[in-house]
Amino acid sequence: MYYQKHHPWLAWPFFALIIFVIVFHIIIYVKSGVWRWLSFFPNISILSFFAYCFHFYFVSADHDQLRFGYALWSVRLNVTDIAQIEETNINRLYHR
Repeated sequence: MYYQKHHPWLAWPFFALIIFVIVFHIIIYVKSGVWRWLSFFPNISILSFFAYCFHFYFVSADHDQLRFGYALWSVRLNVTDIAQIEETNINRLYHR
């Protein structure tokens, strides 16, 4: 079995936003003494979901299947369905 994963730069802004939202709500709590649950949980939930989805890009090949994509957005192909394979040069701008 072959498995490879890449960590795109797109995931890091989501992690930075999660940390920013947590620190922001802690500062609000320290200054006002009121915990803002209604604004905290939706922000953290949405940012965590996107951080999980785009944390890494993977390519996996087994004996009969080829899978590639992100955690919740991937493609699965049967190897028998592939008719022809050609080499393509791809700009590696997103895989730094």
